[in-house]
Amino acid sequence: TLLDRNPAVIEIIRQLEVGSKSSRIAAYICLCSLMPDKEVAFPPLNRLVNGSDPDLAAMAAAIIKQLYPEDAEKAGINQRFPESMFSESDRPSTNAPVAK
Repeated sequence: TLLDRNPAVIEIIRQLEVGSKSSRIAAYICLCSLMPDKEVAFPPLNRLVNGSDPDLAAMAAAIIKQLYPEDAEKAGINQRFPESMFSESDRPSTNAPVAK
């Protein structure tokens, strides 16, 4: 299955749930940097968005909005979480550095 081929992504998502605040932020950065397949990351992240922990839901929503903007719109995440949890300057860059 997809999950069996991506144990690191699943562990990073797990850290969003059980990790300390710093672990959760690190997991956010890792997921945004790895840009995992939607089929692997979206379902568990969407479950977190709909969970009972508002801080965790906001972080999962921010990740989905960052990685899968079209799916965030379709799932109503943009409407539920109109403000990003992180400012633009906090978001990891997905562009490679410019070579000199």
